[in-house]
Amino acid sequence: MLLSDALQYPFRGKDWFHRMLTLALLQLIPIVGQVILFGYGIAIVRAVYAGETKLPLLQWRQALCDGGLFVVAGLLYLTPILGLIPNVVMFEIAVRFLDIELVPGSLIANTMYGVFALVLTLLIVLIVSGLYVGGVRYAVESKRFKGLFGATGNAKLLLRNRDASRTLIVNMFLVGLVAVVGISFGLVFLILPGLFMFVSCSLTLWYLFARYGLEVGVNTSGFAA
Repeated sequence: MLLSDALQYPFRGKDWFHRMLTLALLQLIPIVGQVILFGYGIAIVRAVYAGETKLPLLQWRQALCDGGLFVVAGLLYLTPILGLIPNVVMFEIAVRFLDIELVPGSLIANTMYGVFALVLTLLIVLIVSGLYVGGVRYAVESKRFKGLFGATGNAKLLLRNRDASRTLIVNMFLVGLVAVVGISFGLVFLILPGLFMFVSCSLTLWYLFARYGLEVGVNTSGFAA
């Protein structure tokens, strides 16, 4: 799927400005605004699966409920990151016990920190991707909670469809780059354009994952996972 198609998605339909503006203004409300945006993303998945080409209606109660469950799942998905803390502590103990000097710029320091940063980056990418895949499964499968909270199944789905997953991750990074640049410029001049860009990139990301779900065969039976 072309990234340009995904970037254009939030601006389709005659009511796109009103819905985008509403979501952007909601981001001024801490936590609640972001939860509703997550929930609206799940509504986008359902709309894409239904063959709709424009933004769906914003159903407040449904968005708040779906977004809340998505956030809870996200906190559970973060447990592997917390599991790295004991490893970091053991690493520091080993360094002190072996009397290794990790001088910034040295080969040993660069290698150790480079490996740690690489592992952490890959883990974060896998967690975020798995969480959004869970959101897609929650939106379309009959056993919704199993899809959302099935972190292992979501990871397997990503690894089994390597070509599609590779394209998805590349597009994720490109959307992230667009978001960083656009939001930065938007916030420098006025707050609202930055929030507008933030919402746009968030919806684009959900559209990418919805198309990914269709491509790898995620449906009501959930057989693909």
